[in-house]
Amino acid sequence: MTGIYRWKINGTTVNPVFGKDVTKDIEQENGQMFFREKLNGKLTFKGVDYIWLNSQPFDTNFITVCDRYINNAWQLNYYTGIFNKTDCTWDTDNLLVETAINVYDNYTKILAGQDVQYDLIKPTDIINIDGSITTVSLSPALTSLNLDKRPLIQVYSPGDEVVSCFIGGIYWEQPVLL
Repeated sequence: MTGIYRWKINGTTVNPVFGKDVTKDIEQENGQMFFREKLNGKLTFKGVDYIWLNSQPFDTNFITVCDRYINNAWQLNYYTGIFNKTDCTWDTDNLLVETAINVYDNYTKILAGQDVQYDLIKPTDIINIDGSITTVSLSPALTSLNLDKRPLIQVYSPGDEVVSCFIGGIYWEQPVLL
């Protein structure tokens, strides 16, 4: 990428170091029918930027926005990407951090949410306008049930041709299969 660029991570202005190997390309997504803008190459942050990135909580999503200066005007949101601390290579001796920026667009949000599952049966508390709390649930009403299980008694006398069966006051005979 050649030209004049300004970078922000989560609203904070940063100054990454990058060379001509960093390019913005439009590529077809693997196994999909759509194309996405991708930033190929790695950005290196040093000094103050390293200290700021290192001071952020471990689970921070670093949303990176790049603006481009072209034709005497700033082209806002030229590229938007995301990375996490686990995506980086940290050099604490030299205060350098190197990272590749991942795509962050509407497709990212859709693909991240397609496997999300919601428990619609679990009760949820809703706060009403008057401040009272109502519990709402889609679970079916529970009804208690009393079930008496009756035993089946089968009697066989050696030499008989039938087995006598008794259950709940009912009697029948079944032939013995030899």
